[in-house]
Amino acid sequence: MSTDSFYARLLDQRNVEFTLFNVYLVKAKDEKDPIIKVIYEKLSNDSLSHLNLVENALKILRVVEKKEIPSTTMLKIMEQDPLTMTKKETDIDAVDSFLEEMETAAASYFHALADDFPDHKYVTFFERMAEEEREHQKLLKAIKSYKTAVH
Repeated sequence: MSTDSFYARLLDQRNVEFTLFNVYLVKAKDEKDPIIKVIYEKLSNDSLSHLNLVENALKILRVVEKKEIPSTTMLKIMEQDPLTMTKKETDIDAVDSFLEEMETAAASYFHALADDFPDHKYVTFFERMAEEEREHQKLLKAIKSYKTAVH
């Protein structure tokens, strides 16, 4: 993968981590169950750590590519009505299934970064982030099971 491609993908991943951080923060704030609240806070904190590592990796590539790093963007999580093919923004309460998908994609991306990132000092960090993203998937599934059992 070229440095330019890494740069573009890191920008995308930074926006994903920024979005996850903010969504988990809101979900933790709104959560009434203290067990789930703590899990959302952990997910938010982990996403903030991932965001910081991605930003540092971007700085390394910016030096090579001599590019400006744009500000982060909060992604909109959209759902599509299959009958009308119209899209609408997903409500924060209905976003859980999309969070699992975002964590799955992040795990795959960080694994790929670990294999190919030009600065090999980052390999261990990207591998650890991929493991954490897989753990996030498990936590989100556990939340779903817990909420189903409680209700």
